[in-house]
Amino acid sequence: MMLSLLFFLIIFYALQQIIPEKKSALISSLVIVLSNYFIFWGDNLHKHLYEELLKWLYTIGLWNYYRNARYNKWLLAGLAICYVIETNVSFEPVVYLAIVTVGIGYIHTRRLLLPENLLLLLMPVAGFAIHLYQNYCWFG
Repeated sequence: MMLSLLFFLIIFYALQQIIPEKKSALISSLVIVLSNYFIFWGDNLHKHLYEELLKWLYTIGLWNYYRNARYNKWLLAGLAICYVIETNVSFEPVVYLAIVTVGIGYIHTRRLLLPENLLLLLMPVAGFAIHLYQNYCWFG
């Protein structure tokens, strides 16, 4: 339940950062929190909570990286680790995060090919390799 509450706060924080008008950000946050997106599985321990929490953390971290702290190597390393962990939680959000990575980079720089994008888009490959290695070690 504590992760759900943290996730709840991250949704509000993220949308306040991304949407400039505070009233629109609040309404958007309430729509997300009161919809099936959050309510139906916000209180369970299945992968959805972890998957969505990491997706929102990655998205707001990447937004702040380009907006405030570009060239902050620690934030970029944290985003890369978050992407690898997300890949190990589930393979489903990999494409979503790839689109977010390219999209947010394009919004802030008007360029598609960025060194940060290339680094971050290699993280699902690393995450898949780790996941495959874990399966190899477990199953032989």
